Amino acid sequence: MPDTWREDCLGEIELDVVNTVVHDRGRNREYRAIVDSKRFHGKQDFGDPGPLLDTLQKGDKAVDSVWRGDIVALTKGTIRQKTSDEPPDKPQMIAAAGAGLGLLAVFSLAFGAARLATPRRPDPFTWRRSGKRLFLINLAATFGVGLPPVWLGVPWQLVAPAIVAIVLGVGFSLLNQRLAAAATSELTAELDLSRWRLALNGAEPVRAATVDAFSTRMTAAGVAPSTMYPVYGMAEATLAITFPTPGTAPRIVHLDRRHLSEDGLAVEMPSDHPLAKPLVSVGRPVLGIRLRLVDTAGATRGPGRLGEIQISGPAVTTGYYGAPAATAETFDGPWLRTGDLGLQLDGDLFVTGRRKEMISVNGQNHFPEDAESLTRVLPGVHRGRCVAYADTVRERLTVAVEIAPGSDPDHVAGQVHRTICERLGTASVHVHPLPPAGCPAPPVASGSAAWSAAARPGPRTPGRQALRH
Repeated sequence: MPDTWREDCLGEIELDVVNTVVHDRGRNREYRAIVDSKRFHGKQDFGDPGPLLDTLQKGDKAVDSVWRGDIVALTKGTIRQKTSDEPPDKPQMIAAAGAGLGLLAVFSLAFGAARLATPRRPDPFTWRRSGKRLFLINLAATFGVGLPPVWLGVPWQLVAPAIVAIVLGVGFSLLNQRLAAAATSELTAELDLSRWRLALNGAEPVRAATVDAFSTRMTAAGVAPSTMYPVYGMAEATLAITFPTPGTAPRIVHLDRRHLSEDGLAVEMPSDHPLAKPLVSVGRPVLGIRLRLVDTAGATRGPGRLGEIQISGPAVTTGYYGAPAATAETFDGPWLRTGDLGLQLDGDLFVTGRRKEMISVNGQNHFPEDAESLTRVLPGVHRGRCVAYADTVRERLTVAVEIAPGSDPDHVAGQVHRTICERLGTASVHVHPLPPAGCPAPPVASGSAAWSAAARPGPRTPGRQALRH
């Protein structure tokens, strides 16, 4: 090729197609076009056969784009295909690499901050639960989100912000969990949060222990008891379903767990009773939302009776786009089946759990949260981490529990077994001890995935939010 072509400019030449080679079989794949013109004759390699190479015929006219003596693209009509000699977009690659390195630095800073926030914990610091997830998310965002836009030619200015938004969004969520667990009365006493009005808590479920711990720890910072604001909602209802009256302290009732799980009856009892199950009120239906509780036959349940929560109203979706089967399964006439179990007392709604997550052993029903709440407070359980689920093969209640470093796994497992048998009234209990960070971490949107992952080997299954989105 003449030296005059080797200049820093992009030129075009018209040429004839002499032949094409498209060989897809085996490992030795070959995609090539042999072209000819007054100024150039030879072969040109491509990375794949489409969209232009496999349509070219002998004698076709095409236009080559030339950069510094190399053919970087072949065009016929409106179809253009890049060749193997196209130079990489260096600014794109530098931006992607810089974003990756920058996020690794952010990861290190966030992880270090979490470590400094818990300097007095006696147990060893492990990175497996939050650190590994954050590290893998960083890699997935960098390579899964960053590199495809580079290859597709998306402006590099958009690549780095997209990766940063993904990683920091998840990373700060994980960091917030660790910092919340590290809060102490001494630390909060140095803060003035007296103007904090509402802290919405839409967890699944809203735990009474969490509500009490928040009030206890944050009182020193001037946070009022009414700041904790337990709510209930879902995407199909445009989020809001029930809210408490603003300015009221959370309402917590203690019910007989055996009557509740076996008979579906709300029988109140003292909070210190061994069979007491604490439930937190999530308020009353917001404006425009109608709510009812029904049994398995579809009959309406009255106050103090356990049933499935169903909702309707202008804010509730009318179905799932392109999924008529899912729509038919989820709706009972105008009522949307939430899949959540609950009851009403004095007009307030109390959510007890998911219908499909109820554990049935020898004809007895048990809420997973009951077994978990009994387990997480026992000594030797690592940071209260445990997961309860049904072993449908052996028909028993199984609890996977993390054992704290230095504790005897057999002793802890025996203590968990005895406690659950005594408090829940069943002997069909199996305890599976795990090392720290061994329990599957439930996603933010739903805890059901953790039970599914613990109960079955293989990939984790999505929780209920997968259907809703």
